[in-house]
Amino acid sequence: MLLLTCALTLSAPSLAPAQEASHAALHSPDATFFVQLSSVQDLPQAYQSTWVYSLLQDEDLAQAVSSLSQGTFELPMVLDMAHLYLNPETMPEDLAASGLGDVLGTLESASFSVSLPADPANLLGLRHASNAQLEISALQAQIEFQVLEDIDGKYPTSLDEVRDVSDELRTDPWGRAYQIDAGGEVFSLGADGEPGGIGVAADVRLGQSTDLEAALLPVVANELGVQVTLACKTAEDARRLLDMAASRQAREVVELGQVNGLPVMATVEAMEEGDVTLHGFLAAHDRVLTFGFGNNRIEDFQTRLGGRDRGQARVVNLADHPDRLAAQAALPEPQGTPVLDTWRTLAWSELAQIGIELAIASGEFDLSDLPAEFDIEALLSMFEGADNGWRGEYSRVQLQADGRFLKDAVGVGERPAPWRGTEAGDGELLKYLPDSSALVWRTSLSGAGAAEAVLGLLETAAADVELPSPAELEAELGFSLSDDLFGLLGDELVMSMDPVRGVGVPGMRAFVRVREPELFAERLTALTNLVADTTGGLLSVKDRPYRKMPYVSISIEDQAFVQPSFGLVGDLLVIGAKGIGVKRELKRLRDEEYEDLPFLADLSGAANLLYVDWPALIGGAYGTVKAFAGLAAGFAGEELPVDLEGLPEPEVLIRHFTATRSTTRFTDVGRVTQAESSFGPEVFALLAGGALAAGVATESSGPQGYVDEGDWDAVEPLDPASATDQTLLAIRVGLEAYRYDRGGAYPNDLGDLLETNDQFPKGYVTQGTDLLDGWGRSFVYQPSDDGSTYSLRSMGPNGADDGGEGDDIVLQ
Repeated sequence: MLLLTCALTLSAPSLAPAQEASHAALHSPDATFFVQLSSVQDLPQAYQSTWVYSLLQDEDLAQAVSSLSQGTFELPMVLDMAHLYLNPETMPEDLAASGLGDVLGTLESASFSVSLPADPANLLGLRHASNAQLEISALQAQIEFQVLEDIDGKYPTSLDEVRDVSDELRTDPWGRAYQIDAGGEVFSLGADGEPGGIGVAADVRLGQSTDLEAALLPVVANELGVQVTLACKTAEDARRLLDMAASRQAREVVELGQVNGLPVMATVEAMEEGDVTLHGFLAAHDRVLTFGFGNNRIEDFQTRLGGRDRGQARVVNLADHPDRLAAQAALPEPQGTPVLDTWRTLAWSELAQIGIELAIASGEFDLSDLPAEFDIEALLSMFEGADNGWRGEYSRVQLQADGRFLKDAVGVGERPAPWRGTEAGDGELLKYLPDSSALVWRTSLSGAGAAEAVLGLLETAAADVELPSPAELEAELGFSLSDDLFGLLGDELVMSMDPVRGVGVPGMRAFVRVREPELFAERLTALTNLVADTTGGLLSVKDRPYRKMPYVSISIEDQAFVQPSFGLVGDLLVIGAKGIGVKRELKRLRDEEYEDLPFLADLSGAANLLYVDWPALIGGAYGTVKAFAGLAAGFAGEELPVDLEGLPEPEVLIRHFTATRSTTRFTDVGRVTQAESSFGPEVFALLAGGALAAGVATESSGPQGYVDEGDWDAVEPLDPASATDQTLLAIRVGLEAYRYDRGGAYPNDLGDLLETNDQFPKGYVTQGTDLLDGWGRSFVYQPSDDGSTYSLRSMGPNGADDGGEGDDIVLQ
């Protein structure tokens, strides 16, 4: 447990309410991302009420881990080592010498911030370079096509000679005409408009990298700011850590003056890199030790230490940021032990877009290697939605006495999507959910907004796959999609999903009320039929009523696992991903087989809610994995270091989890969300640690078994014996899938593996698997009387059954 707490301490800082301002007031008001870790000394004790602690202390789990590793890995021993190594009093001398013990022994709270410019001019050049790469790729492809199409096959010497190119594409992002060199390669003259150049001023060519170091140095120096602040128990502790860090770097600590009667002791550095100066400092003031880099300079930090003159209009620290203050005021009073306090202004999607664009500009993405159907411009356009961009969000995570985490968050200025309504409704649709629901989502609904969203999707689809536009559909149908179809939707939408069971798609359904149900069914059926008729066989529609209830199913070519369907029970519209699931719901609701779901009773008044039954979801997924564990172990032979058949029962895991309950409402300030869950910030620490371990393992092992595309022609067909081995493995997978799906017994005959159902629409064996060996003969399959075991073999080259001896090939 201490190991997890330490990981949190180093990766995600916060504070107690009384101390909150002491950290936020020390960070820049321009902080794009700010996070605090509070009560470092108290968190280990507080975490003993959480799922992590109870899971790691579970004797059944410890026994299972020991059994899986055949006694080579003992969970209690690992936990004891973590306590020893991360406890300052018992830490080994070599680790203590690194200073970790000093930090852990004196640290009370910590914080971290990153400041990014909202519209960085220095990054704009890189964005232009990445967009130029995309445009050059499109132009080059058109030139190559034209050369192949023309009889003389000559490359053009200017874009004026290139056909079928829009005027917008003939100029680069800087507004200058693209050039073509003697070899027919398109390029841009870059930011300076002159040949050559370095950094963002360099010419842009397909697959050519930009000097990122030269381009990003001004950003790091002048616009990017990084700060880490540690609050120690005493001022002496902070000064001791400062001196220790300075001595290791052979740096001198000096007094820069006094703030509030206390000295500011610091070591300051200004590194010259060409024309750029990189600033950094390490300072101690009272109990606070702070590291700053980039545009977080020591003089700015001193100003923040002194606090803001209330007569000034300028905000000098994050604690006085008006949006952050408004968000804090919109939150309820704290109700537990503070864990995390965060603030961010950059949407994750915007950050992802910047990352992709920088990778393109740097040449890390070679666009010429991408499949022809891959559209990077379409990928980037996904980030240009109304919910993206720069907007403040404040969140607070607390640990309650029952071990559950409470997260309160405010998205400042965030408004509901157009398809969402504003009223809570009566929550009546919740009563129609089946008791198998493990995930429930409810939202208020605006018919007009939903119509706008759906019509927008249809417009996009029409442009991408040559479908009729919404206007053309309306002209053909003779009614308005917005007013006469989607305008009939009610003001509430409820969706739910069942746990994962087996290989198929889990049960999913959505409910919404409609006005004039018969008319709605008629118009929606007409729309689906018209769209299907224009797809050239990609979609097919069946609109035969089910037990006298309107019912429509849509089949998608080569997509047997998904069959979008809808039906009506009175004025209740039921939508699902599989036809058989919708039919089951129609019958259940017609017969009024309603289930009481008490866990949703106190959430019914929320206009927007999310309920996630983690025990059911994790138990279902884990149960599927456990059912196939023996199969995986058989495939791997002696390669696996653990015995997967010894995996613990699902109950060992799920008894430590509770459900997540989340509600959202919109106020004058913005979106206000409150969520209770078993899971807290430790999940991100575990994921980050797992990803790092996986990365190290991958880096260490390197790619294995890679076959270059040019080698495919050299691959020879399998010999009969090898083909038999592969088929035996495929049948083994099918037998395990059949046993799992059919209640624990293997089939009486191999032909039973070809049977289909909702979970296995193509049967239990991989499509195309022939139940014959490499010589074209049937296998010898012998199940036991109770179906609990079986034997499977091929009669081998001689075609005679030797009972598993001789040249018979037996499944091991």
